[in-house]
Amino acid sequence: GVGDGDKGRLGPCVYVYPDRYPPRQTWLQDVDWFHLRNETSTTQFDDTSMPNHDAREECFLQCLNDQDQLYDGYLLAAATMGLPKVTEYLLQHARLNPLYTPPPYPKRYRINAYQAAIMGGHVGVLDKLVQGGTKLDTVVIDEWGRTVLDYISLKGSPIRPYQALQWWNVTIRVKETETESEGRKEETTMIQTTKEEYGWNTTSDHDEVDNTCHLEILDDLDSKEFFKDFYVTGRPFVLRQHAYPEEIASFSRESWQQTRHFQPDRMRHKVGPTAYPGLTGQHYCATKMTTQEILENKPCPEMPLLKMIHAEHDDYFDQAYQLYEGDPYKAGFRKLPQWFGYNTSPGWQIFMGGDGSGATLHWHAAALNILYIGIKEWRITPPAYRGFTGQTVQQVTAQIKDEPFVMKCTQRPGDMFYIPDFWGHMTVNHGFGIGVAAIVSTSSRLYMGSFTNDY
Repeated sequence: GVGDGDKGRLGPCVYVYPDRYPPRQTWLQDVDWFHLRNETSTTQFDDTSMPNHDAREECFLQCLNDQDQLYDGYLLAAATMGLPKVTEYLLQHARLNPLYTPPPYPKRYRINAYQAAIMGGHVGVLDKLVQGGTKLDTVVIDEWGRTVLDYISLKGSPIRPYQALQWWNVTIRVKETETESEGRKEETTMIQTTKEEYGWNTTSDHDEVDNTCHLEILDDLDSKEFFKDFYVTGRPFVLRQHAYPEEIASFSRESWQQTRHFQPDRMRHKVGPTAYPGLTGQHYCATKMTTQEILENKPCPEMPLLKMIHAEHDDYFDQAYQLYEGDPYKAGFRKLPQWFGYNTSPGWQIFMGGDGSGATLHWHAAALNILYIGIKEWRITPPAYRGFTGQTVQQVTAQIKDEPFVMKCTQRPGDMFYIPDFWGHMTVNHGFGIGVAAIVSTSSRLYMGSFTNDY
């Protein structure tokens, strides 16, 4: 009698919908857009049973029509999965309540269908819930007295301004360019300091980075503000210059020369065209590389035209965070347990890459990302437009840069980015870069700002 938007279930109705599926033109030439799979752009294989979004909706509609009783949790799950036809059916046929929230687990916050549609960026679903826009500003959807219009008017909302204009003729105005008062002047100085004092050559052959940022830019954020203003609203943000100065300095070349695992000229690391090439049918380079060779963009013999990157987990955090006894919670990630709970067990990753390298388009659970060395250009997409690919960052950038749903922002040393659940994201390094990320799985969150989709 319940729905589960995370596992593709509405009571007895189930449609298996994999997180990743090879696109028609292969992983190296195209993107698997999770919510945009359809009959005409499905897979490289002649597989008529390939899961696609249209078939998923039709499957649920047929199954639900055979049920004697429908439950409010079904509507919440349909909104989470981004199913506008199912949402409309449940509203009109069963008159389910979009404000319904499941009984809370201990220390867990549970969302309603309005919030689920907004967090996922599912504008078609939201349109059904607000009845074509008539309920945009008349229905209170949370305990703070906010309406749907309040949510979508926030900077960085998963429902983009162009969608509000197209669907409801509502104009949303947000500032997209940082000013010196927001830290740009100080950041320019920081870039020069990084080149001079931290010992890494961060010279870039790429175009000059602009100041456009579609994300909220903050100096600090306590747990209540995080929960109310960003977690529940599904918005990414930036904490500028969040890492301690001495923490950034601990990632200098001189500091790494004093370690064993990260010694720049002797220790060799596994590298590949993506962080985890096996996910898209690719392979690691057969030759391991030193950090210096990664910095220099040394070609891999088997794939000389592709830029290599290195990513690893937290096995050697005792050396990466030796200044903090191997504990990133004492350093730049000090906010993570405050926001998600002190029993959270994130998946850690430290990564490095040369000029022009980066993480190609992918998605996963919510993550915090700190950059220590270099400059990183981000492009992110709301969950409704999340994608996965094996293409190079240059190919993906060319493909999506002009799409109206794409948001961008530039990360500099010390900045921490928060990317919410299931947002697509990709990065390009401008010069050599080193950073660390923490991925917070939904199942491990014990803080009140957590939620799971087992409705």
